[in-house]
Amino acid sequence: MKTKMEPKRISAAVAFVLGSLKASGSANDRKVTQRLSVWLTKRADGCLCTTRFRSRARQSAAFIVSTIAFCLHASSFAIADEAWVLSDGSEVIYETDIGDTAVLTYDYRGSRVRLYLPGLSLSSGGRGTFYGYWIEPDRDSYCGAELTGPDGARSSSWGRAVVSFDRPSFPSGWTAELGRCFEEPRGSVRADAIYGDVVVTPHRP
Repeated sequence: MKTKMEPKRISAAVAFVLGSLKASGSANDRKVTQRLSVWLTKRADGCLCTTRFRSRARQSAAFIVSTIAFCLHASSFAIADEAWVLSDGSEVIYETDIGDTAVLTYDYRGSRVRLYLPGLSLSSGGRGTFYGYWIEPDRDSYCGAELTGPDGARSSSWGRAVVSFDRPSFPSGWTAELGRCFEEPRGSVRADAIYGDVVVTPHRP
């Protein structure tokens, strides 16, 4: 599991709030909260707490400071704790980053699949479609040659993968098309995001 802490972001948020209060003379919390909403939208990678500021405009400055600190602290762990659930109940874990490649893992029929997605580790705030590959070290051979992942995992059971996220920011589910060896990806795998104890399913009009 990745560990990514960003305490500087929290300190910057608090400093921003205090600066806003000083500039406004603490007379109009609504103006401050509006500025905070804009700041969070631009700086906090889609922090889910932004709407609380709009609905709590009359709360005290202390509440604002504590809430923005909590939001940014939570957003700094969003990627680190990211996980999904497959239709069969298996959990997909965002295990680590190796360079710009994200490594996701999940259980499949008694073995552990490793899914490598180049570019995903740099795109936490703007996710779309990623082209990668999977390796299944514990499975019998599918292919005529071995493939080695950037983490050293190797197997002759591997294939291409195309992963498309539902939305550009966390939390988001995704759909993967997987193929064997050099075959075109076609078999579909659905993964819904886990946020806390809730499974986030895509909105369908």
